[in-house]
Amino acid sequence: MTKVDFPVESWLLEFPLYSPIEIDSGVEKAIQAILFFKKTIDCYCPECQQNATFCSIISESSKNIATQELLKMSIVAPKFAGSPTKRNSGWELSTFSKTIECTRAKHIVHFHFVSQNNSIIKIGQYPSLADLAIGDTSQFKEVLGKARLSELNKAIGLAAHGIGIGSYAYLRRVFESLIEEAHGKAPKDSGWNEEEYRKARMKEKVSMLKNFLPEFILQHPELYSVLSIGVHELTEEACLKNFEALKSAILVIAEEKLHEIQREKRKKDASNAIKSVSNEIKKP
Repeated sequence: MTKVDFPVESWLLEFPLYSPIEIDSGVEKAIQAILFFKKTIDCYCPECQQNATFCSIISESSKNIATQELLKMSIVAPKFAGSPTKRNSGWELSTFSKTIECTRAKHIVHFHFVSQNNSIIKIGQYPSLADLAIGDTSQFKEVLGKARLSELNKAIGLAAHGIGIGSYAYLRRVFESLIEEAHGKAPKDSGWNEEEYRKARMKEKVSMLKNFLPEFILQHPELYSVLSIGVHELTEEACLKNFEALKSAILVIAEEKLHEIQREKRKKDASNAIKSVSNEIKKP
């Protein structure tokens, strides 16, 4: 089990379904933190199909929960999905919900949780975690291509459903394709040794392709090794724990490639504009 305090935004937008989050300082406080969370959240709105700011909706049933003791004994307001189950002493299993709303067009995202003993588990979400994450990836279609973007989204979708090892496998495929893309350019470089490349380990291949790879890959050549260890050696829980960091690394690489494409386009446009101005001035 992952031990955290109360990172409500992470519970909503990052943590996968059905993964128990153990609470060190009392599950009642964590429930209260979720129910009374007021901060705005910036994320992708599937309905608007663009990034948006979401505000937290605090229902009347949430407002009526005045004390931690009441949370312990009666999370039974009608608007909550389900009802608590009593075992031995006290309420040990309760369900509750949280809603956020897009400030642009009032689109709603629903989250559903269950608290059990000293843990909280997200048991439902609509739109899905993968749907919300697409906003981070759709902008990279130009640099990743349709196939690689699909694999990245599959990784995100698997992680959202608690499948850590499979998500690593797809992230590794994206990384491998980025390396192979650079490899396709390398033979044009003078002094390239294809036979040496084919015999090299991935870390060595990254070094050999330094003139064709984004800077972030060169700074973190261990990324492929981390992904491979995840696929072959780590548990589902360990993979899920570190998925966001590895996904972020892939997105940083994609951002570097996108910025380079945009920079080259601006240079080309500026060059054409200067030529046009120059030709206009030279006209008699």
